[in-house]
Amino acid sequence: MKRFWKLFSFTMAALLTSSLVACSKDDEKEKEDPIDTSLIILSSDGETTITGVNAVKSNNEFVAYTKGTTVHGFHVGETSLIINGKKERPVRVVPVYNLYDGPICNWGCSQSYIKEHQKQGTLSSKSTNTMLGYLNAGAASLLGYTFENGKLTSVMAAVSTNHSSSLASFLAERYLMVPDYDGKDTDFIGMDGLTLAESKTVVLLWLYSKDIWAVAYKPASSLTTRSMSDLSQVRKQMMNSFSESNFMKLIASLE
Repeated sequence: MKRFWKLFSFTMAALLTSSLVACSKDDEKEKEDPIDTSLIILSSDGETTITGVNAVKSNNEFVAYTKGTTVHGFHVGETSLIINGKKERPVRVVPVYNLYDGPICNWGCSQSYIKEHQKQGTLSSKSTNTMLGYLNAGAASLLGYTFENGKLTSVMAAVSTNHSSSLASFLAERYLMVPDYDGKDTDFIGMDGLTLAESKTVVLLWLYSKDIWAVAYKPASSLTTRSMSDLSQVRKQMMNSFSESNFMKLIASLE
């Protein structure tokens, strides 16, 4: 029995020594190559340079992109960086403009989900089982959610032209916006990805009247085209979903 315990003690001592040596080597390696993994917070036009590293790569260039070891904020959201090809560092791009919350574009969700998560504005008493309307949701005088078969299919917002400049910046912080001129008017189409195929939501901004900007949100998957190369086609499909008459009915029903 004594022999057993001696052998056991010797084995444990050897394992402990090996472990301490390994930890010592890991500590030395960490000291030789220290990499900061703390959260980086940027605005959509902000930037920061990471020093003491050789390579930095973004996991989502729509949110933040890199040039060398400098990180540039691009759109509101969260992503992470790969530092020196081995360690991750989180990045959060925060908004400067907050005209209205959201909207909630969790496509396919229920009315109860919207009611639970839409904190801004007053729910209109004229809401129905196919439409929820919120009045005075921040700078949006109207925020309307429409449903088909109980599932969220589109969102509309009405914003005063008094907020024109801020509205442009508000959307540009969140979507990749491009102009589309149809020979008469210029509308703006946006997507929440670098390509339409990567996007979940598409936005159409147009001047509804001299006093109101209309902002329409639809799931990108609802479009028959998966490319922004033909803006007129994207605009046409969006406008068919949000015709002026339907938008007028929505405004009138919720006022």
